[in-house]
Formats: sequence, structure tokens, C-alpha cells
Amino acid sequence: MDKIDRQILDLLQADGSLPIVEIARQVGLTKVPCWKRVDRLKKAGVIARFTAIVDKKTVGNIFTYFLTVESPDKTPGRLMTSPVFSRDIPRRKKYIW
Repeated sequence: MDKIDRQILDLLQADGSLPIVEIARQVGLTKVPCWKRVDRLKKAGVIARFTAIVDKKTVGNIFTYFLTVESPDKTPGRLMTSPVFSRDIPRRKKYIW
């Protein structure tokens, strides 16, 4: 791995959606040699994957969580008033029993 490979990695870490043409321009290569370097870095396992980081403030909580909670007396109504459901956990919109 040389200086140009490291520059490519820095650019991709900052913005994984950068087009190859833009990466090539910033590191002083043409499109094809730049694409070959990125491809080689992927095949070598240096680039494991490309990921999108979702801004929770913009889209809200888009995840579904499944929990298993057991009540000593197996009464669903008592679970709703237990500390597990009443502290520091966002309010649920739907319960599945």
C-alpha cells in the first residue's frame, strides 16, 4: 500500500459515496487506475464494506427491538408497571403479547 492508496482510503472513510472520478481527481489519477486501486483494496480485504450512517435526529428511531421479559407471576399487566418498562426506555407504540 502506497501514499496514493492511503489518500484513497482517507477520502473513502470521509465519504464512502464519492464517485471514482472525484477520488481520482483528488489523488491525481485518471478514472481507470483509481478504480483498479479501489478494486484491489476491496479484494485484499483492506476495504471491508461501504456503510451508510443514519442520522437518528433526522429520521427518528427506525429500529424495532424485541425483548423477552419474564414476570415472576407471568402477569402482563404487572410488567407494564415494572421498573424495566418505566425508566429510561422510550415509550412503546405497540406491545405484542
